[in-house]
Amino acid sequence: MADKNKQTQSAKNAVANKIKQARLSRGWSQIETALLLGVHLTTYQLWERGAGKPSRKNRMKLEKILGIKLDE
Repeated sequence: MADKNKQTQSAKNAVANKIKQARLSRGWSQIETALLLGVHLTTYQLWERGAGKPSRKNRMKLEKILGIKLDE
């Protein structure tokens, strides 16, 4: 069970890092990115910290806006 939790957290961190790096490479702030996505800043911040997981719809928006692929 502990191994599965570590894998899940590791996957969340990988997605979070990918999102953050893509945002930074574009020179966007978190608030700018959240506005482009149509989500609250705190929601976006959770994703970037790996403390939350975007819905399928929001994953698609992230991929389109940031030009990245988020594997699940």
